[in-house]
Amino acid sequence: MSEHPTRVGDDADPPLAFWPYVGQIPETDLGVHDFSRGEVPYVWSTCDGKWQHVLIRCPTPNVFLVIVLAVTPPAVVGHHLLDLNVHYGLNDAEASN
Repeated sequence: MSEHPTRVGDDADPPLAFWPYVGQIPETDLGVHDFSRGEVPYVWSTCDGKWQHVLIRCPTPNVFLVIVLAVTPPAVVGHHLLDLNVHYGLNDAEASN
């Protein structure tokens, strides 16, 4: 992600359909987390508009499945599990979903 990402509006369409990709992510990549509700609270774009990071929420506070999208040409680049509890030492009372 770039230094100054911008949040994409809730009404913006993604550059491509990424849900089929999400459905094929191995369970081992998700750990104990369940992203089946398909809630997308945040989408961030790099300042140059070339990439988007789609954050999918799970019931565990501060844990997201991040889908990385290339905007042009549209493509799913990959994914990663973002656990802010681990990375930043957060707990349920801090920066919750």
